[in-house]
Amino acid sequence: MFFLVALAAAFIADAAIALSPAGHTIGGAPLFLAPGGSFARQSGRNMDIFARNGTILHVFENVIPASLATGGPGKLGPARRQVLDVNQAFVKFGQPDTVIDSLNASFTVPDAPETFESQIMYMAQGVEALDPDTGIPFSMHRVALQYGGSFAQGGSFWTICTQLIFLDESGVPDGVLQILSDELPIVHPGETLQASVQFDAASLDQGFFFYNAQWVGRDNIFFEAGWTFPPQLATFRFEEEGVEVASDYPKGEFVFEGIELSLTTGVPSEAHWHTTVDPTTGVQWNVQKNGAVDAKIAVVFPESS
Repeated sequence: MFFLVALAAAFIADAAIALSPAGHTIGGAPLFLAPGGSFARQSGRNMDIFARNGTILHVFENVIPASLATGGPGKLGPARRQVLDVNQAFVKFGQPDTVIDSLNASFTVPDAPETFESQIMYMAQGVEALDPDTGIPFSMHRVALQYGGSFAQGGSFWTICTQLIFLDESGVPDGVLQILSDELPIVHPGETLQASVQFDAASLDQGFFFYNAQWVGRDNIFFEAGWTFPPQLATFRFEEEGVEVASDYPKGEFVFEGIELSLTTGVPSEAHWHTTVDPTTGVQWNVQKNGAVDAKIAVVFPESS
């Protein structure tokens, strides 16, 4: 814990100057850390990162498709080998005037896997922005339960975080911005957590669609991000890096439950959760209850021999 506090204090002091990658994911995507209270806002093809007091901390350049903003070509980073596996359950809204109002869910923190080999896993809940020309997601604003480490240290434990993810053409993170919380983010098996991604309707007065990704009951762990257009995908994702054998996963299944999905026009009458899986992982989705009210979706892990 002393290391965590010291790292956070040192980072926040430096953040007034600029953000630099605090590390990289196993897949090679740069990981940036910002102090609590920071927020992100679109500016043309860029996403500007601001401190709580409005000071600009960093600019992620050319991460918005040209069809959604003017600006020159560019990418966040060089091409790299994909080593991250993504499995997803989602509802897609195709009309540009459809605005997701909220996505709420709860879950229980599972036991740690039997074996720890420096693997990292994310169980994430959030909204994704789509390129209107290709239909491919290019950004995800989310809360996530993370196993296998954090910005503080690696190890066989669970933490919670809020993130803004920039995705490449294959849906793999090309850059990660994570918010430093003012409290220790470690959680324990058996804890029941509630998370919410909520639209801020007041932001429309400034011409933005701001969303707040937050952990219910943990006021210091939240992150706001805003675009000039609404995200079109409500999604749950399971991501893994470095898993070698079935015992590197938790046992059984991980369940997102009490799922509530609403639009600014009300609860959608039809909300069908579609799923995609990476067949190399053996991980499956089980939509146990479909719809926008009290839905239930499980990530089913392969059994160890």
